[in-house]
Amino acid sequence: MNMRTKNEVSNETVLLDRNQAGSIYNLGWQTLDRIASECNARITIGRRVLYHKPTLDSYFLSLTE
Repeated sequence: MNMRTKNEVSNETVLLDRNQAGSIYNLGWQTLDRIASECNARITIGRRVLYHKPTLDSYFLSLTE
């Protein structure tokens, strides 16, 4: 049985919570929230905030071009 820890992200993951996104992009949560809001990657469901990984990936990739 393949057991993953709570913060482990697989290749199929589309939505990230604050801890996952912060560890992937090595950003603090305020900076992450500001950038995600700018590129429309921030998703709010009730009080929960999630981040759309493909949108963030393409945003950071566009910064390097």
